[in-house]
Amino acid sequence: MFLHAVATLVLLLFLPLTSVAGDRKEAFFYSEKTFGSDALYNPASAFFTYSLDTLQLSENFDLDNYNDDLSDVWEQLKHPRRAIDNEGGFRRFVNREIFPIDSDHHRDSFAMLPNYTLHLLGDGMAYRRDVEWFREHDYPYPRLTAAMIAMVSEVLQEGLEAQNTTDADAIADVYIFRPLGILLFSQEWFAGAVHRMLDPLIWPTITAWDLRKNRFSNTGIAYVYRPPRFQWANKRLFVYTGLNNMFGLSHQRASGHTFSWAFGAAVEEIVRQRNIQADLRPSAGLFYERDGSLLWSVLINDTGDQRFRLNVYPKAVPWLKKTGFYLAVNDEGRTAAGIVHRLPIGVGMSNM
Repeated sequence: MFLHAVATLVLLLFLPLTSVAGDRKEAFFYSEKTFGSDALYNPASAFFTYSLDTLQLSENFDLDNYNDDLSDVWEQLKHPRRAIDNEGGFRRFVNREIFPIDSDHHRDSFAMLPNYTLHLLGDGMAYRRDVEWFREHDYPYPRLTAAMIAMVSEVLQEGLEAQNTTDADAIADVYIFRPLGILLFSQEWFAGAVHRMLDPLIWPTITAWDLRKNRFSNTGIAYVYRPPRFQWANKRLFVYTGLNNMFGLSHQRASGHTFSWAFGAAVEEIVRQRNIQADLRPSAGLFYERDGSLLWSVLINDTGDQRFRLNVYPKAVPWLKKTGFYLAVNDEGRTAAGIVHRLPIGVGMSNM
């Protein structure tokens, strides 16, 4: 029954994706810009940003034994019933990943929140943005191409998360929520409604390869929402989501730029016991943007052990043409810094 439902969902998903090649429809999530975070965007950079997002939590996720972890994910995906049974059966799976139906294990249900907010909504927007980029650049089959990139990046991220997630987590993400996000954001009416009601943005950090530590550095992606109905004069509600979740206000300046501030809680560490639990710590952020493209951001008590994180994007200042850089300091006072120039990934060095 479960596998039949999965097969039906996949069929419904991919049939409409192949029906249109190079079609021109309204762009809700992509417009070409030469400044800010959007200046560094293309589907290749977005692929790396999404796939590597959880490496922010260096105590939980890394590339050590990645081949083995990815093999475990493949086994779980090939044998979903076994993976679900390993975690308490189908009822526990639904209660933990989809909908709270078991009052005896109500705490498990907190694990479903990222499924809806990140894998379905946030990652659905990321998929739609790739579609619109492919359309703008006259690629054939933009939705199919973007869907393939999305699913590959999802599986790769599941490999990174395998060390600290349940066996059935990949089943929910790969077979249900990521395809559902793709399916929904393939619909013009749904993509338009989300854009109209939430006015969302996607803000990546400047990802780099650490030449000293031989690992990725400064990874991360955030989804920002500013519902138009929550607006007062030149102020709007500001919602920042991802592994760091904050609420605040955006202030529209006369210059056309926007300054935002927010407070909330960042994931410090994930602890796996009987279920997945996250240790949180208070966080704060300042953000400066132009036309939705982030020019710079400062985060205090960001994810993992990052006490301070600064990202500065192209043309944030006049002498930064097509270049961005970052600086980070962890709780022990160790530092990391890097630079990116036009490529999807930059280079950096750290003593963290």
